Amino acid sequence: MDNPLRILLLEDRPSDADLMEFELKEAGLTFISKRVMTEDAFLRELEEFCPDLILSDYDLPQYTGILALSEAKIKCPDVPFILVTGAIGERPGYRDPDPRGKGLRHEEPSSPSCAGRPQGPRRSGRTQGAEENGRGLAGGRAALP
Repeated sequence: MDNPLRILLLEDRPSDADLMEFELKEAGLTFISKRVMTEDAFLRELEEFCPDLILSDYDLPQYTGILALSEAKIKCPDVPFILVTGAIGERPGYRDPDPRGKGLRHEEPSSPSCAGRPQGPRRSGRTQGAEENGRGLAGGRAALP
């Protein structure tokens, strides 16, 4: 049997951490997770827990995912770091037609400031491959470009 993936979750809401773990289990991953809510706990667990993957909320009450990413790049630069947010529906050009949050779709912006940009997706082979790999983890949901 393979060793389980060690996942460090930086999340201040237990229900959001539960949802992340649920999705990982649904994707068929075998993992051990360690939940932390604060900067001090995050920095300690980078050293003690030795994660294989870090999932971080973008906006925490006393800390941010961007600051956590900066620390992780210094302390464990080879560990993948994924920022997670519940505010994705507020990003221009994206909408979720499914009220259960399972159908994120990209739409071309109708803003006049984008009129001169080329239309349609612009993906390199590397980006497209990463998207396809990400779909397995996200349970078939569309990945962001």
